Amino acid sequence: MVLHSKYVTFQMAEVAVPRELFAAILERIQRFGVPPPLVQRG
Repeated sequence: MVLHSKYVTFQMAEVAVPRELFAAILERIQRFGVPPPLVQRG
């Protein structure tokens, strides 16, 4: 996991884990959804 500013990035090699586990991880990440865009107040 790489923390940069306000973003979190997960980095892992697909060959390091079994395909089923990799797919399960991706599925769980997708459940988080996309955060709403930031609203700038002027």
